[in-house]
Amino acid sequence: MGDGEFDGIQLQAEIAENEWEYVFRTARNRLLCDEGDWFALNELHLEPSDCIAMPDVGFTQDNYGPVLVIAWWRKRRQGTDS
Repeated sequence: MGDGEFDGIQLQAEIAENEWEYVFRTARNRLLCDEGDWFALNELHLEPSDCIAMPDVGFTQDNYGPVLVIAWWRKRRQGTDS
């Protein structure tokens, strides 16, 4: 699991080459491509507690993939930071 600094496509390609499974977070403005339609994650207009899975999308303007993208707005619990 990695944070945004691990979302580069070169690292993802090396991980895939080794047949590892991975999860990382990325920026809201990161471009995705789904069946020829380009959009940024922040265009999904999620509401608190929403979770959307997008299998087989291209990642970044390089259209790396296909990858599984999960967009999730985790609802914060009262009295916590997460």
